[in-house]
Amino acid sequence: MGIAGSVLAYLFWNVGIAVRGPGKTSIFFNFVPVFALMIEITLGTIPHLVQIIGIAITICGVLVGQGLFSTMASKGVS
Repeated sequence: MGIAGSVLAYLFWNVGIAVRGPGKTSIFFNFVPVFALMIEITLGTIPHLVQIIGIAITICGVLVGQGLFSTMASKGVS
């Protein structure tokens, strides 16, 4: 199951690069720790405060990388 899951993840990653382009796809590689923490939570592990802060920083970094904050600022949303 691990090999099949790894092969599928690799294929989906390459399809994402082909569809969205390497620049936009590489930003989402930062979500790996977020999904790892979500799996830990489903297995019953309680995350530490430092992990929650790290996830928040990761999500903000991805939003900055996608240009969401600059788009909101240009529209006058605060």
